[in-house]
Amino acid sequence: MPTPIAPERRALEVDVHDDEEVRRWLAGMLAAQIATRREPVPAIHLLFDGHEEVLEWTGVREADPGADLAATWAALAPRRDVERRILVLRLEHEDGTSEACMFEETWEDGEPAAWWFGRRRYAVEDGIGRLLDVAWQQHAGPGRAPEPFASILSPAAGARPAQLLPARAPEPKVWMQTDEAASSARLPTTAAEMAEQTQAVVLGSLEREGFKHLLVFLIRGRTWEKWLLGDALPTAADDMVRWICGRLGQPDGVATAEGVLAHVDGKPERVIRIVGEMGGRRAERAIIMAPKPGKPEDVVTGRWMARELGPAPEGEGWIGVEPMLPGEMITTVMGYGTPK
Repeated sequence: MPTPIAPERRALEVDVHDDEEVRRWLAGMLAAQIATRREPVPAIHLLFDGHEEVLEWTGVREADPGADLAATWAALAPRRDVERRILVLRLEHEDGTSEACMFEETWEDGEPAAWWFGRRRYAVEDGIGRLLDVAWQQHAGPGRAPEPFASILSPAAGARPAQLLPARAPEPKVWMQTDEAASSARLPTTAAEMAEQTQAVVLGSLEREGFKHLLVFLIRGRTWEKWLLGDALPTAADDMVRWICGRLGQPDGVATAEGVLAHVDGKPERVIRIVGEMGGRRAERAIIMAPKPGKPEDVVTGRWMARELGPAPEGEGWIGVEPMLPGEMITTVMGYGTPK
């Protein structure tokens, strides 16, 4: 039995009427997906002023295996309230190369009036996705789409679209764990020690469940809290950390850890960056992740580096700084009542 699925409503901070701005945004989005996920995310993007509706096709296939991409596009593209209709695809060629493609179709009076697409090869090396070629190849023209998009977007006989619900904003994905430190445990007293202790928490998470989200670790007296911040947060990550710090009175120390791409010794590497804050100062640790032997899409921990960052920038720290979005509003969105 197919399960209806709702497109995800996301904020959009680009001018949907500006071709160049939209295409730069698309190219940046695909570059980030390839770097972090090692492939573009196939999806239908419907753009409006101030927001977009996104239908990621992997999620559709899981919920409704019989749904057809072309039939779904044919059902959604004629909508007159949509400013732009964009399809993100991955194309595999006979020679083994892969291409990321972004395709746009302009509709007028219920019919396709023009098309545009950009394409660029990519490869996965040492577990990291990299764009190839110097730039995106771009093509445009009037009327209906050319091949291969004409075939991709032509529903087969009897094909049906996905069963869709109205678009909705996703629920914030946040997990929290708390406990008391053992009486024999040594508590951190500096930002560097806070980062060092958080490194141990990160390595433990890697062993148990992997590391996919922003991790926040804090100490308040002998009580510790570990938070994992996923998608659909109500405010920026720094604001979320400030809100977490202020929920039960400001902590003694806090640290964040997240996976990033960074240039190390002149080449891009996957790195877990840890920043600790305590006593008004910050310190940093970076764990360089190495491809797992024989399975480069997975990683294992490699060497690490540490350094002092100095005083937390005034008004930009986490401890004792009010979030830009009022804490009461974040609490409401997150579903947390007043702490008891």
